[in-house]
Amino acid sequence: MDIRNELLPDDPEVFAERLDEAAAHMAATGLPFAFIVPKGAIAPYSKPAVPAAEPAPPLMRRAEAIGEVVRVMDPRTLLVATTGKTARELECDWDRPENLYVVGSMGCASSVALGVAMHTDDRPVAVLDGDGAALMRLEALTTIGREAGTDLCHILLDNESYESTGGQPTASAGVDFCAVATAVGYRAVSDVSDARSLREAVLRAQRDGGAQLIRVRIAAGSDPNLGRPALRPPQSAARFMEAITQ
Repeated sequence: MDIRNELLPDDPEVFAERLDEAAAHMAATGLPFAFIVPKGAIAPYSKPAVPAAEPAPPLMRRAEAIGEVVRVMDPRTLLVATTGKTARELECDWDRPENLYVVGSMGCASSVALGVAMHTDDRPVAVLDGDGAALMRLEALTTIGREAGTDLCHILLDNESYESTGGQPTASAGVDFCAVATAVGYRAVSDVSDARSLREAVLRAQRDGGAQLIRVRIAAGSDPNLGRPALRPPQSAARFMEAITQ
């Protein structure tokens, strides 16, 4: 693509010099300049300290929340997982042919799940979404709301961070996802933050049917040794398609 590029230096002083060089190149040519970031070159984001307050009950981590969902959902549920650690944790702990792992298409899992739900009337369908992914494709909620008669349990795991890319904060803390879902036509919504409420919400959504949103407030954090998906995307898709026909 003829884009000038180089590896991102890990020395802050050298990095500052290279940024000046990149700026000069762009000003002189009107063309972009790319830095390729090696793994480990940027440290994880540390949240700023906040004033002490009365301690709140501890939140589940994502892996625990996923486990609660899988344990109570109908075993025939077709389950679509968003990209990042959600798909990785689901495959690591709960792999099954009825799972589809969306890899690399951030924000698209809910749309994929809606498409599946619109064409599989005899099977329950659910999607494990993330706050960053949902915010990236917020208009997807409007399409799901328009098709509110379609059975789709939209489970939004909200840890207020882009955890797969370093833990940078999202804007979800200031977003009322349930109000948005209600406004665009979802049949029902739930806002939960503990295991029991999550289980009850999943069971209620599958019992009542239609498009339903469950916002699950969770804590950030995951196994530092969490592996990558073992299935390549074409294999995952083929296995999922076969499972739909069973």
